Amino acid sequence: MKKTLSVGLLCINLMIFGQVGIGTPNPRGALDINKGTTNDMGLVLPTNENVNNIITPQGGSIIAGTIIYDSTNDCIRHYKTANSWSGCLSTASFDGNGSINILNCTAAVYTGTLVVGSGASGVSSTIPYTGGNGGSHNGQTAASTGVTGLTATLTAGSFASGNGNLTYAITGIPLNSGTANFAINIGGKTCVLAVPVTPAFPCSAAGRFADPNDPRSYFQCLQAGGIWYQYHYTCPSGTIWNQPTQLCTAAPIGSIGGLNCSSASYKGTLVVGNTASNVSAAIPYTGGNGGSHSGQTVASTGVTGLTATLTAGSFAGSGDLVYTIIGNPTSSGTANFALNIGGKTCTLSVNVATAFPCSTAGRFADPNDPRSYFQCLQAGGIWYQYHYTCPAGNHWDQSKQLCTPD
Repeated sequence: MKKTLSVGLLCINLMIFGQVGIGTPNPRGALDINKGTTNDMGLVLPTNENVNNIITPQGGSIIAGTIIYDSTNDCIRHYKTANSWSGCLSTASFDGNGSINILNCTAAVYTGTLVVGSGASGVSSTIPYTGGNGGSHNGQTAASTGVTGLTATLTAGSFASGNGNLTYAITGIPLNSGTANFAINIGGKTCVLAVPVTPAFPCSAAGRFADPNDPRSYFQCLQAGGIWYQYHYTCPSGTIWNQPTQLCTAAPIGSIGGLNCSSASYKGTLVVGNTASNVSAAIPYTGGNGGSHSGQTVASTGVTGLTATLTAGSFAGSGDLVYTIIGNPTSSGTANFALNIGGKTCTLSVNVATAFPCSTAGRFADPNDPRSYFQCLQAGGIWYQYHYTCPAGNHWDQSKQLCTPD
């Protein structure tokens, strides 16, 4: 009789006040699970391995505010008004610090290849994660161990709400072959990213061997446990690796075996009457001996008014010599530069474009400078354009075809 009365009173309380109190006669909200003394038990939420399994008893869409425990991602999630489930809820989701549940370095996907002694270019690793809370992270920079000389960098961003990927860009020069290990620590989870580094050439005997691509460098081959390891070293500036003496010795006067102007690659454009800006030409060479050179400055012929300058430096086994081109081309056509470096010569030819199309012979005002004018001439069916500037205090008078005082 006493139990029946208690249940009856609880029902009356629900009907009158719309509140439920469990462990307390004075509920402080729609549902208050508590007791007067210290609580030693928690609330166990409905549990499911997949939020897509959750249904509404009356049928239809899930009600916004529905809460469950996601056993797969080991977290609490709620259904939002946007008709979707939230990411995992944790203190990190409220204080702006992102978190994840699982970080799987063993499932990483790699782009590019790491080779001993070569600078990493376009190399990255993409690591999958699960249980992201949608919060932000500050990124990470991790130095390699095992194979040293590399750095893996993740830029700052935010985790997805759920699953996603983190892409670490790998830069630097690996100093030996083997495995480069990066201690990844992000979103409250850690794992070791292992990236293979391949040898520059197969080691078949222990010792030190010249780098075929750089006379200043050499490889050291060592064997341990039946596995060959390769290390890359570079001699100090002004010296090269001497294979017979097995030492870094003074570099000879720089020389190359070939200089190929016809295969030059160009950056920027030259235009008649316009000052060259960020214009350069890279000329490939082969057979460098590692020696130094004092650079070169060459004036243009054909189209005049330009100079090409190579700064002093040293030759590698093969590479490019980059000449910076400056000045103001006085006409259209081809600017030629007579290169002479490392004991080899060739002619670098750079096109100079017209400022405007010439269709009639004559002299025409420069629309961008009242002191200047263009002269158009035709020879052999080809139009050539020359650019001139009037003396200070004068301007070009198109009607008089003269430089006249201002």
